[in-house]
Amino acid sequence: MDKQLTKEDIKNAKQVDLYNNSVVFVVMPDDEAYGHSLGGGDWYHKENYWDYWESSLMLSYFSEITKEDVLALMNKKKKQK
Repeated sequence: MDKQLTKEDIKNAKQVDLYNNSVVFVVMPDDEAYGHSLGGGDWYHKENYWDYWESSLMLSYFSEITKEDVLALMNKKKKQK
């Protein structure tokens, strides 16, 4: 199920993460996670998101990012269209 996250959704998110410097993940307060490729496309629901956090191999691909950084990336992407 695709969803278009709003600025408010991102501001109210429980957590935001950057995966492999190319995918932003936003975790909502209900623990549902949505991903967005910085290369393009829509937001998508990420099944089993928390399984990634149990894998030390996958964890090494995650970087910290702030909600403000996510919003800036989304604004930059919109301006490039």
